[in-house]
Amino acid sequence: MTVNYLLEWFVGGGLVLALLQMRGKPAHFARPWIQLLGGTLALFVAVIFLFPNLGGYIMFVWWASIFILPRFLFQKYLVSLQKGDVSGSRQLASFLAPLQPGYRWKEVRDLLAIVSEKQPGWEERLLTSSFSDAVVRQTVITEFASSGKWYALAQYLRGSFEQYPDSWPFYLRALGEQGQIEQMLRALVQIEARLGDKPRDKNIFFCFLMVFAFTGQREPVNWLLDGPLRRIPDSSRGFWRGTAEQTAGDSFAANSFFVPLQQSSHRSISRAVQERRMDPLPVFASKVTTQEQQLLLRTFELFQSAVDEVRGAQKSRPTMTYLLTGLTVVAYGVQLWLSETVSPQYPLQLAALAPELVLHFDQWWRLVGCLFLHGSFTHLFMNCLGLLILGNYVEKTFRGLLFLLIYFGCGIGSSLIVVFLFSAGLISTEVLMGGFGVVLGLVGVNAAILAEQYIHHRKAETGQELRAIGFIVVLQVLFDLSTEQVSFSAHIGGIFSGAVIGCVLLGGRGLWVNRRASGS
Repeated sequence: MTVNYLLEWFVGGGLVLALLQMRGKPAHFARPWIQLLGGTLALFVAVIFLFPNLGGYIMFVWWASIFILPRFLFQKYLVSLQKGDVSGSRQLASFLAPLQPGYRWKEVRDLLAIVSEKQPGWEERLLTSSFSDAVVRQTVITEFASSGKWYALAQYLRGSFEQYPDSWPFYLRALGEQGQIEQMLRALVQIEARLGDKPRDKNIFFCFLMVFAFTGQREPVNWLLDGPLRRIPDSSRGFWRGTAEQTAGDSFAANSFFVPLQQSSHRSISRAVQERRMDPLPVFASKVTTQEQQLLLRTFELFQSAVDEVRGAQKSRPTMTYLLTGLTVVAYGVQLWLSETVSPQYPLQLAALAPELVLHFDQWWRLVGCLFLHGSFTHLFMNCLGLLILGNYVEKTFRGLLFLLIYFGCGIGSSLIVVFLFSAGLISTEVLMGGFGVVLGLVGVNAAILAEQYIHHRKAETGQELRAIGFIVVLQVLFDLSTEQVSFSAHIGGIFSGAVIGCVLLGGRGLWVNRRASGS
């Protein structure tokens, strides 16, 4: 199994999965993407046929140019727009258009032309632009915010802002900059109600930052900027600390933050700092109404819930996943050492899964020992990567000893199925090593978790994730059947073991909850 071969499967599987994700998307968005992905799939087949030893590398570079490079360039585009470099933004928009065919880059270029020339009625033209297209929406929001057109920005976002999380903080800021504190607080409560039990992300923390900065709540502002929002630029952090100090009534502390930012390269920061110094925001406590006080108290309750969620997430790190990944790496180091000091075959003779040795010589330790042996660094890397990705998700549901039970249950179950199939004469003699049976077992556990969620909540996104897992299983079967030195029986055994263990543990957890609820 070579890196080129793995890249071929990664790119091919990714292309098919991306095509499947186009189902249900609007036609104007999906059609150009389907054309691009379909053309790339045809190119993929041709390259693999013409360059069998390099096809995976070639197509991975192409894949990165379609999905990775555009994301990086889009961030550069927004930064360029914030700095007021409309010419540079137009160049980036022209470059991104063929790489992101589902977005309305032509409309973006037209908008930038109007903005750069400040044609009469340019604000009205931006107000009537598409809201559903993410690129157009981000362009209009960034231009209005960078220019300080807060009334126009609030108008643009008012009707549909709740549907698009990336617009939430900008709408709250537009209201705060206009002094509409009560409306800003009400909007935040609406956003939280819309979120329901969904996990809080960076957008909601930006919303809290806007609210607390405009109401002079310095402690929560500092917690946000030192915690969930610590990765934002230093200039932005300083600006919002200064804003909170100003609305709290400490103009000296506010200016200590504002003065160093007057020469910022970001047009939005330098312009906003100039406004803060020339026309300071009012002290919130001096003009607060009873209604605003009540809404602020409600905001603090919502904020405390979000804080508890963050602290809970910090405590619930996938410790066992990290521990088992580290143990796997250490075991590979010991394997290399034994190969050098004793003989290259010694680790395999010691612990690899050989069904006949298990059945006839009672060497049952091989059911576990084989999980920590690997044939190459690539083999080790792929197994560890799969464990980190899938283990992180499973350990959110099953923690501590339960996760250890799942890990070794999937591994031993996979090995036992191989031994059983060998004893039944369904497979020939195999000598197996590697923990990919465990990784695929975690896929089975994930399927059980998602199936339970889908049965209880019937959410469309959960159904999509289940279909994605089904596609992964089909892809794995095709991969196993077309690849030498890969155990189809061990991998299918891992998936089956994981699904069974997941269903049993989820059923037991539901039974325990029902017993506690009934008081028995």
